[in-house]
Order: sequence, then C-alpha cells, then structure tokens
Amino acid sequence: GHHLRVITRGTVELDDIRTPADNAAAADFILEQLRSLVENPDIRVVATIAGGRKTMSALLYGCMSLIGREADRITHVLVDGRLEQRRDPKFFFPTNKEEARGVCLADIPFVPLRNRFRDLDEMPGSFNRLTASYSRLLKSDSEQPVLVKLLENGVEVNGLRVRLRD
Repeated sequence: GHHLRVITRGTVELDDIRTPADNAAAADFILEQLRSLVENPDIRVVATIAGGRKTMSALLYGCMSLIGREADRITHVLVDGRLEQRRDPKFFFPTNKEEARGVCLADIPFVPLRNRFRDLDEMPGSFNRLTASYSRLLKSDSEQPVLVKLLENGVEVNGLRVRLRD
C-alpha cells in the first residue's frame, strides 16, 4: 500500500528543510526509507526527483547512487515550456491529450556504488558516514597498484585477460 512518510528530526516532523540540521535529518530519513526498499529483492525502486525541494531531489539521487541497484531507476518529469509557464491556472498535471503530449518521463543514469560493498549490513546508517566511508574506500582503491601486461593478442590487467581484435 501507499503510506505517507513525513521527514523527522528526532521526533519532530519537519515542515521544511531550512537548516543544516534539517538537511542532515532529511538525508538520513531518505537513506533509511530507501534502505528498507532495496533490502527486498522483489521490489524494484523507481525514484522520481521531480517535485519537492531541490535539496530533496539531490539527496534522493545521492541515496540512490549509494545503495540503489542496477534494476532500480531514477526518473524526472520533463514538461514542455508552454505548459510550465502557464500561470492561470498553474500547470500541475495534464488534463487532456494535448497537454499529455507535452509531458515525458526521462531516466537519469546513476552509478550503483553499493556494488563496492558485499552487504548492506556493512554500510553505515547515516548519510554523512556512508558518503565518508565510500570516499575512503574509493580513495584506497585508487591508490592500489595495477599490474598491466601486454600480450601478443591482448592485454592482461591484474590477472584478467582481454583479447584484442586485430
């Protein structure tokens, strides 16, 4: 079913995201809501970054990059400029076929960084700790030596052979 969830900081429901503390609470809230969905292999997440505060869209995209899976999607609703500029009445949703042609759904690519971890249980709970953990791990990865061997018909990188065409 559909359940409304309100972002909270501690036990207080947020009316808006106005302070750094509100922003951190929103990041942790969005991460935890997403975590509960991506733990279930029978659920495919389609996250939309349309609507809400820009901060919320950025945080949702960040959370999807951190723990989203290859089969999940991030989407955005694109609206024709004529509809977007309509003020009286303000455009919110297409009301006829003509307006519907001016609205489309775009997929926003993301890198599922969770593949770098073996298990969600290894991932810190807070957004800030998780991003710091990823940063440290990726920096460590980049500092590892790479062994490259040129072969007669290809190349070998860290023991993985790739045959090259003539």
